[in-house]
Amino acid sequence: MSPSLVTSAPQRYSAIIALTIWAILGGAWLLFSTPRGVGLSPDSAVYVGAARSLLQGHGFSMPTDAGGFAPIAHYPPLYSVSLAMLGSLGQDPLVAARWVNTLLFCASMFFVGLIAFQATASLPLSLSAAALLATAYPVVLVHTMAWSEPLFLFCQLAGVFFLLRFFWQTEQFHLVAAATATGLCILSRYAGFASVVAGLAAILWLYEKPLRQKFRAGVIFLAVSLTPISFWLVRNQWTTASGTNRRLSFHLLGFEHINGAVEAVASWFSAFWDAPAEAQVLAASLGLFAAFAWWRMGRDRAPAGPAEIYRRSRQMVCLSALTVVTYLGLLFVTISFLDHHTPLDSRILSPAYAMAVLTGISLALSVGQQTQRQQFFAASTGIAIFFVALQVPRTWIWLDFVRREGVGYNARVWAQSELLNWLRQVDPATKLFSNAPDLIYMLLGRSSGTIPSKVHPDTRAPNPEFAVQLRKLQETLRVNKGLLIIFDRVNWRWYLPTAKELESIIPLIAIARTDDGVIYQSREN
Repeated sequence: MSPSLVTSAPQRYSAIIALTIWAILGGAWLLFSTPRGVGLSPDSAVYVGAARSLLQGHGFSMPTDAGGFAPIAHYPPLYSVSLAMLGSLGQDPLVAARWVNTLLFCASMFFVGLIAFQATASLPLSLSAAALLATAYPVVLVHTMAWSEPLFLFCQLAGVFFLLRFFWQTEQFHLVAAATATGLCILSRYAGFASVVAGLAAILWLYEKPLRQKFRAGVIFLAVSLTPISFWLVRNQWTTASGTNRRLSFHLLGFEHINGAVEAVASWFSAFWDAPAEAQVLAASLGLFAAFAWWRMGRDRAPAGPAEIYRRSRQMVCLSALTVVTYLGLLFVTISFLDHHTPLDSRILSPAYAMAVLTGISLALSVGQQTQRQQFFAASTGIAIFFVALQVPRTWIWLDFVRREGVGYNARVWAQSELLNWLRQVDPATKLFSNAPDLIYMLLGRSSGTIPSKVHPDTRAPNPEFAVQLRKLQETLRVNKGLLIIFDRVNWRWYLPTAKELESIIPLIAIARTDDGVIYQSREN
């Protein structure tokens, strides 16, 4: 059914204009909160470094301590490519990341609101959906960091939007656009494979056509969405002898992951979870009573709104729920069989949030269609505003901190680091090794080697080459008169030996001690 049978052209144009203004305001809020630039983490160093490498003509790679470039397979390329594209206009990718993330923030707000409007034909509810996304801590968190999640989220939302349009209008263009966006999802993060599964399942389940047409649409969706990543995996296998630089091993998702997920989700609604227990019980009781009363009120009534709205809301809730379930399922498989080091924190769970917003709104709409339409939209908008109010305190605190102090390697403390200032005076030809080579590269633009790890962080298995690698490090320091730099603040790499452990194994002498670290030379120099 054409959208004109649900909404008039003036309504659609008004919605687009309102959502555009709403998204621009959200982008301005993000820019105001990141005057120091977006935050930088070890992953950020790879994305920014790969973008710089692309601009220098070295392909998707990172500089090595030997002065060359090593191809990257562990990370897909699309976010780095987007940084390089903006960097080609004269900006360093580190600076470009702030503008790329802001544009993606605006675009994701717009798409969430547009999807909600297409399914509900309600502008207030659509603006509420965009506001829920814009004030959510996990969403704001990833957009204030140089990470690939903002691009992944945008591609995911675009895929959902076009797939829903295909269900509603059955135009092949929308199917191809949905598959293309899903393919770009995988090139942003390998977790995008979950969106392929969700999209295919939705076509077979929700596409209201004969089985033959469903099968044809499914084949087209798979062919288009998997083609880009297929070429990329072949490239990785050719250049690094590994498709994704991950090893298969069994380490079942544990209690620490579940506990981390619960704590992360609880922190999103800090205004509720930080309240006294009595207030939590009262709010939860009122919420359950309201939901039960709403269900009872509409249980025996026929849909009061247009049948097309009811059908669309059902399809949207199924597709968004499928996306959430498949994404969480892929995380379970990844942690249990590939990378046990992956935490279920706000960053990793952020892509599920936007889909949860759409699921909640469309699920409420399915129930609300059994009630009076005006009453439903008023109540739903009020509930959305209530959840925005629950989210804002945590998000506001985070953005205020970002604006004042910066985040990660872009924080004020690193700009004032005595150890980094000392390293600025070191001869560029000196070989460096550190527990934070990514920090040295991001802030000083110098390549350095890393310290051998005691265990593999992804599998937690002991590193059988640890002793051999330490002897090689010792020899390199001795022959090249290299330096070993230990940053005290880099205390999250539990898999690396500490400074005391290194001193007890390798003959080292401290040539400089600062308030944030120490620099060693080989005692045998």
